[in-house]
Amino acid sequence: RTQNKLVFAEKMEELGNLIGGIAHEINAPLGAIKASSSNINEVVEKINVDLPWLLNNATNEEIEWLFRFLSEADARDISVFSKEERQKKRNLTNFLEDHNIENAPIVADTLVSLKLKYDDESYVKFLSQPHSQRLLSILKVLFSLKRNSNNIFVSVEKAAKVVKALRSYIYKNSKWNMKLQTLLKL
Repeated sequence: RTQNKLVFAEKMEELGNLIGGIAHEINAPLGAIKASSSNINEVVEKINVDLPWLLNNATNEEIEWLFRFLSEADARDISVFSKEERQKKRNLTNFLEDHNIENAPIVADTLVSLKLKYDDESYVKFLSQPHSQRLLSILKVLFSLKRNSNNIFVSVEKAAKVVKALRSYIYKNSKWNMKLQTLLKL
């Protein structure tokens, strides 16, 4: 009887470890989803301010630039800057400064983070627009929305894979499934 209790205690400990691991694997994507949805709420507040300004002040050409950049910005790659990207940012900063673009380091950082595939002359053409700094700010806000929605999608996919793997494991091991159901009834 004592041996059975010890075996049962060991199994319960293993089950606890398994459940803890599964909880961690599901909580990580849930945390990313929570953070991204919170960021989206902040972005929506900024859009409420920026959209009326955009409609009332930006030219058609400026709006075209804004949405062209936004549609081509790569929100899937959320990695930190690589050595190559840092070099690209430095080069772009120098180029923009040579063309007397306001806030060149901030502008270069934003443009490089969007992972756009334009040459430097295209950026200067965009940045020569009368409202370019404000448009760049709006672009950054809209890109944040795009990136956060992508983070939610990726996180949901990760959580779904964990649940699918768990289901697969339980269904393949019907004895384990019966024991688990018995334990859950206790």
